[in-house]
Formats: sequence, structure tokens, C-alpha cells
Amino acid sequence: MSRRIILLGASNLTMGLPRLVRAFAAGFDGPLEICAALGHGRSYGMWSRVLYRELPGIVDCGLWPALATSSEQPDKTLGLITDVGNDLLYGAEVSQIAEWVETCVTRMKGDDADVVLTSLPTDCVDRLGPWRYYPIRKLLFPNSRISLEEIRRRAHELNELVLELGRQHGATVVELPGKLYSFDPIHFRHTRRSEAWRRILCGWSEFPPETPTHLASPAAWFRLSRIQPELRRVFGRERRTDQPVFDRGRVKVSLY
Repeated sequence: MSRRIILLGASNLTMGLPRLVRAFAAGFDGPLEICAALGHGRSYGMWSRVLYRELPGIVDCGLWPALATSSEQPDKTLGLITDVGNDLLYGAEVSQIAEWVETCVTRMKGDDADVVLTSLPTDCVDRLGPWRYYPIRKLLFPNSRISLEEIRRRAHELNELVLELGRQHGATVVELPGKLYSFDPIHFRHTRRSEAWRRILCGWSEFPPETPTHLASPAAWFRLSRIQPELRRVFGRERRTDQPVFDRGRVKVSLY
């Protein structure tokens, strides 16, 4: 059986991609087409920048035209939407973020995908004190001016909308416990990444739960950590990369 796996997210997905490619190859037989829109600090609906690199919003990136014009039709499509909290710190309205996420869910469902959504770690946000929040905000989102009280309110509001989107569209919502998150309420704890990803991937009923989700080999990690998306800006200059950017036998990976 051929499968297309669509992955949408930001930092956690970026750091987890090598282990996910390994897990998919181990857990599924047949050809695998992995299409991902990810990147540190990635926004779902606007251009985002980390240091000197900029990426387009996920809803407007080249992933969707590529899927629409693809000549390959898989037997099964799986979709994952995660890391939806970044846009809160970019100042986007909760209703707008939910609309972007719903657009992604609708497009996946249009391809008859089995969709998994991850909820926001609201319990971590509730426990976050000012002495942690403001340094983290300054480091990761230097232009943000949103207060801790406001981010708590918005996180709960967005999480309720994510849960409702799952119910409305027949998507599986995976809720992760706060113990899986690191010092900040954004990234998975290094020692718990394998557990976090196993919980998420098992949101797809056909994913074998015994499949290993630990780190890929150093060589595979090195190859997959260096691949580039179809479109990015570096120091303001547009750069494009032909896709798929990784092709090893039955596994192909394209980034957008």
C-alpha cells in the first residue's frame, strides 16, 4: 500500500523529522511520500523569521499546489497538524489562527486523509511564572509584547477551538501531558521526545504502536537535518529548492 503523509508544524516537528521518517519507514510497508511544511518559529498564516531565515505561512506555502497537481495518487493519506501555538506570540487573533488550522484540516480531508491534531499544552502555560515566561518570550519571540495573563487566556481559547475542530471534522485530537514539555511550554523535553511522538503517531489507528520512535542514525539525522524547503528567504533574498529533497528507495521527503 502506498501512503502519503502530510506533516504541518514548527520547532517540535522540525527537530523530530529524522526520527519520524525512520518510524514511518519501519512502521509502514510500501512506498512513502512524506510532505512537510515545518520550520523553527513557523507560522500557520504569515511569513515568519528566525534569525536570518524567513518562511511563508503554512496555508500559503507550495505544499498545497504540489498536492493538487501531483500525478501520484496514494492508497492512503495521513495528516498531522501540530505546534499551533506560535501564532499566539506573533500577535494573531485566536479566531484567525483557528481559521488557518481549519483550512489545513479541510484541505487534508478533501484528500480523504486520516487527520491528527495536537492540543495546546495549557497546563504548562498555567504553571508558567513570569520569571520564565518573559525571558523565553524575549529569546524566541523578541517582537512580542503579549503579557503572561493574555497568553494564558488566548491559549485556553485556542485550545477549545482546536478540540471543536477535531469534533467537527472527524479528526483525532491528541492531548499531551505537561510532563512531556521542557523548561518552556513549547518544546518537548529531550528525554521524553520518543514518548511524545509515539503518543502522537498512535493517533492514527493504523500506526503500529510497537514501532520505535527513537533517534535516527547519525548519518540519517545529518542528511535530513540539512534538507531545505521549496521556498525560503535568507537575508531577504529568495531561495528555491527542487522537491523532493530526499529520495531513498521507497521513501521520498518534500519540504515546503
